[in-house]
Amino acid sequence: MRKILFICSGNTCRSPMAEGIFNVRAAARGIDAFSSSCGLSVASPMPPSRFAIDAAALYGADISAHISQPISENLINSADDIYCMTSHHAAIVKHFFPECSSRLRPIPTGDIADPFGGDFEQYKDTAEQISCAIDRILEEL
Repeated sequence: MRKILFICSGNTCRSPMAEGIFNVRAAARGIDAFSSSCGLSVASPMPPSRFAIDAAALYGADISAHISQPISENLINSADDIYCMTSHHAAIVKHFFPECSSRLRPIPTGDIADPFGGDFEQYKDTAEQISCAIDRILEEL
C-alpha cells in the first residue's frame, strides 16, 4: 500500500481535508493507497475547524473525528510521497528532514492558501482546489 502524507500549518483545515478526500477517492477507484496528515505548527491536539468538516463533506469525506498531530520523524519516514500545501511548507520540511527530499512532491495545482479564519465560501474554495489536486495525484499513482 502506498502511503501519502499531507502537510500544512496547523493540521485543522487543508491537510485534513486532503487526507479525507484522498482516502475516499482512492478507495472508490480501487487504488491501493492511504493518506494521513500532520502540521508544522501543532501546539496541542485540535479537531478540524467546523468549516473544514463541512467543506470536506461536500466531497464525501467525513473528517469530524480527525485530531491534529505535529510533524514527526516517524510520519516522514513512513510516507512514500509527501505533499505540502505550499512551497514554503516544503522548504521547511526539507530543511528539518533533508532525507525526505526525494519523496517531497509539489501540489499539482500549485500552492493552496490557508482558509483559517475565513468564511465557509473560502473553505469551499480551498476544498475545491484540494479536490482538483487529489484527482491529479491519483492519476499519477
